[in-house]
Amino acid sequence: MKIRRIVLAFLVSPLVTPVVFIAEAALARGVPLSEQVPGYFLLYGSFAYLATAALGIPAYFLFRALKWSNILLFVLGGAAIGFIFSFFIFEGYPANIFWIRLGDRLWCVLAGALSALAFRMFLFGLNFNHEQRVPMENET
Repeated sequence: MKIRRIVLAFLVSPLVTPVVFIAEAALARGVPLSEQVPGYFLLYGSFAYLATAALGIPAYFLFRALKWSNILLFVLGGAAIGFIFSFFIFEGYPANIFWIRLGDRLWCVLAGALSALAFRMFLFGLNFNHEQRVPMENET
């Protein structure tokens, strides 16, 4: 796998997160987005890059070490990262606030899952049946 493709995946895939929250704002609240789009990219994009640095890079190395390339595993891993990072975005220490903000947390889960899907597509292209081949001994 080329290093350029990996770097591009880490740089571009977190940008899916602000797009998800822009779509959520447009669909759910009908917010006029013309002047708010840069703010969404600044706020949610910074959290997405922090999540990528804190949890996404270690997850990439874990997936690489375990030779996991299944698309479902990438989506589930991204969803888990989105859920974990939702605790940094939305307050929720008391249980009642957690349940009130559950809808917002689910948007974070969706954003993480779609970012991971984009990341996997950058790594392996549109080949959804990609299997990493492990060379046998003495094979070149």
